[in-house]
Amino acid sequence: LGLSYVGASAGAIGTAMTIKSLVKRFPPIVARFVPFIAVASANCINIPMMRSRELLEGIPVYDADGNRVGESKKAAEKAIALVLFSRICMAAPGMLTPPFIMHALESKAFMKPWLNAPVQIGLVGFFVFTIKI
Repeated sequence: LGLSYVGASAGAIGTAMTIKSLVKRFPPIVARFVPFIAVASANCINIPMMRSRELLEGIPVYDADGNRVGESKKAAEKAIALVLFSRICMAAPGMLTPPFIMHALESKAFMKPWLNAPVQIGLVGFFVFTIKI
């Protein structure tokens, strides 16, 4: 568990730092998507590490009647890939939409610098609690 946490954290930080240095050449809005890429990379490290036993030993496979027919490493690979895909998709609405909204709001006169963090937190909270994939 600890190794998985450290691996995912290191991967996310390394990815964020690398991409942040690369996006300096792009429009400022591009830099707002670095956290999403870091979260996705953390998932790509954490999920396979947490489920490594399944990758090594396989997962139970059942027939149409519910009878266990054996263990499958291929099924484990597919299951982990689907979990990884779903985790990234779950993070997408709350991490990909607010940057566009914030970019538009920051040009408005009413948007003061001290409102930035509360508005971003509110937007992310809205997407986390209302958007269901």
